[in-house]
Amino acid sequence: MKTIVLGTFMLLLHLSLMGQTAGDYYRRAVQKFNQQDYAAAITEYTRAIALDSSSSVLFNNRGVAKSKIEDYTGCISDFTKAVQLTPSFAMAYFNRGNAYKELLKLDLALLDYDKSIELDPKYKSAYLNRGLVRTDNMDYKGAIMDFTKALEFDNKDEKAYNNRGVAYYKLSDYKMAIKDFDKALELDQSYYNAYINRGVCYTEMRKTELAVKDFNLAIQMSPMSGEGYYYRGYAQIVEVSDIEESNNDKKTLATIKSNLGKIDNACSDFKKAKNFRYSKALEAIETYCKTP
Repeated sequence: MKTIVLGTFMLLLHLSLMGQTAGDYYRRAVQKFNQQDYAAAITEYTRAIALDSSSSVLFNNRGVAKSKIEDYTGCISDFTKAVQLTPSFAMAYFNRGNAYKELLKLDLALLDYDKSIELDPKYKSAYLNRGLVRTDNMDYKGAIMDFTKALEFDNKDEKAYNNRGVAYYKLSDYKMAIKDFDKALELDQSYYNAYINRGVCYTEMRKTELAVKDFNLAIQMSPMSGEGYYYRGYAQIVEVSDIEESNNDKKTLATIKSNLGKIDNACSDFKKAKNFRYSKALEAIETYCKTP
């Protein structure tokens, strides 16, 4: 199942009580950041901080720039300084939580998202990202609560519906999951991940035709991705397995031919997925197909 990271590191641009020279460095830092020259932005923020080391905004913004070059240890240090200078700085806690998430320090990430929500109970992105971490921690009910809370602030967020659908799927509540994927696709008819996820749910519910239809749409949108081919093949394998199990020794020639045809189609899809470097396809080929 596919989740989407919803909240990102945020750049806070408002500054106050700053000397003119520090302000000049700050403005150059913002310009460099917007040009995606993050190393230069860090240099300019460092110069500004040398002249005004009491600004939590400067430390937060330098931390954001460091995150862009994946210096997560460095940006955590800056976000920590920002919250030391301004303990009510909800965004800095949120940003530090994102950095901890990147380092897979999920317990620390949760603490920071908790703090940012405590400081700002309407912080939508914090609920979204806490929901993602709770999903990673297999706290699916907690994740559903967070995505639901975020949707209270914005009920047009297709990614929040998708991610809540993933949490419902993990709880094997396929009907609720499909309801959320339906809503995500109502909001964005080109939402690739929602088609994949809904197709997986249909596969689990043994609604093969609907699953294949979703995977076909996903393949049309991203024909160079192996994922859609893999899941389309898997849906057919699941159907054959169910038929084989239900028929036992009462297989007719027509059933055998039909099943062989579906296996051939599935193996064709697995091989396409392999050609597009989708790693799961290798195991599927070894398990279900005679030749790689």
